[in-house]
Amino acid sequence: MLIKKALYLLGPVALVFALVLGLATSKEALAGKDLGNGMKCTFDSDCASRHCSFKVCKAKGGGTKKNLANGVACTFDSDCESRHCSFKVCKAKSGSSGKQLGNGAACTFNSDCESKNCSFKVCKKR
Repeated sequence: MLIKKALYLLGPVALVFALVLGLATSKEALAGKDLGNGMKCTFDSDCASRHCSFKVCKAKGGGTKKNLANGVACTFDSDCESRHCSFKVCKAKSGSSGKQLGNGAACTFNSDCESKNCSFKVCKKR
């Protein structure tokens, strides 16, 4: 937010300079990156489901299924898209390849993510 205000006050030259240096907030860096259900969002376009409700990506339709992405906090197996809630976190079922976290989840390695793209410790769309 502070960066946006500074850019507004300094004008387009500062905007170009900031973009070249990569000065963006983490939320802005994730915008439009197909975030998994359960991840924080601002716009519908932030979510893979294209449904951002009360600042959280949710499954479309009025159903009770949450379809949370792997790496998101859960209570029941039915909360997770993978149908596997272990130690209160959605995880890939055994036999699948690794954690397979949804976009927007914290990661360490590319192999942690469904997209196989862990960038700046966050799973992102390729």
